[in-house]
Amino acid sequence: LKEGAKEDETEREIKLLQTEKEQLSETTCKNITEQIQKYIFTKALISLTTSVIVSIVLALFGVDFILVWAVLTFVLNFIPNIGSVIAVILPTVMCLLQFGSVGYTGILALILVVVQNLIGNIIEPKIFGNRLGLNPIVILLSLLIWGYVWGIAGMILSVPLTAVLKIIFDSSDSKNLKFFSHLMSN
Repeated sequence: LKEGAKEDETEREIKLLQTEKEQLSETTCKNITEQIQKYIFTKALISLTTSVIVSIVLALFGVDFILVWAVLTFVLNFIPNIGSVIAVILPTVMCLLQFGSVGYTGILALILVVVQNLIGNIIEPKIFGNRLGLNPIVILLSLLIWGYVWGIAGMILSVPLTAVLKIIFDSSDSKNLKFFSHLMSN
């Protein structure tokens, strides 16, 4: 009788542990999904803001095809660093072709570079840090590391991948992984 009772108790403990692990896995997957949704929404909002500011600057300078440049700026800003460079070069070339003035084009290029740098290198990492609970320096380092590993695709996926790693580290029982999660936190 005692052996049967011990086996039943052991089976109940195993089922309880399995249920706890399933709940932890479910919670982790839910957190990952929420973080990726936050990232996509925030990135789209920042790209939209950038494209609106670029449109206003281009309108003030009288550059043709503002809607084209706005859409390209929005789309290209999803490609970190390289996208911003292309989003500056294309309307700048249009300005040079349209007006033929190097000085006028230089001023436009300078303003567009300042807008892209302010938003892409200062405002965006800060906003992502607050929204995703990641340190802005970690975001910039992740861009470098994932970009080195996977190129442009790694740069595009750098923030979501890093957010997923942080969630996994948070969910772990390992003290070392918890330590890394704490380092990554905002």
